[in-house]
Amino acid sequence: KTISCGDVSIVRDFIDVRDVVRAYGYVLDQGVAGDIYNVCSGRGFSLGDILERICTKLGLGKVWIVSQGLIRPVDNPVIVGNGQKLSHLGFRAAYDLDRSLEDMILWWQRKLVP
Repeated sequence: KTISCGDVSIVRDFIDVRDVVRAYGYVLDQGVAGDIYNVCSGRGFSLGDILERICTKLGLGKVWIVSQGLIRPVDNPVIVGNGQKLSHLGFRAAYDLDRSLEDMILWWQRKLVP
């Protein structure tokens, strides 16, 4: 089986949802009312890299194909946040990308295989 994907070369900023919730706490407790805070990791990963990491963790080879019909004609090639203001509040992410992916895989394995 293969998964059809759009452009896997695009780069996005990924942050674990558990860190997002913690970051919101920092903003609520210590942030300045009316200021804007980017909740982000500040690091970019290509979607292809994410797919490769997941497949490696599962012991799979490449299971995706790029489908031209799924590629958006206008898509920012790179979107990475700047979390400097949030870090000034003392926030540091607790989960790196690999830990997030491992936990996600474990969750799905438990859900799909009773």
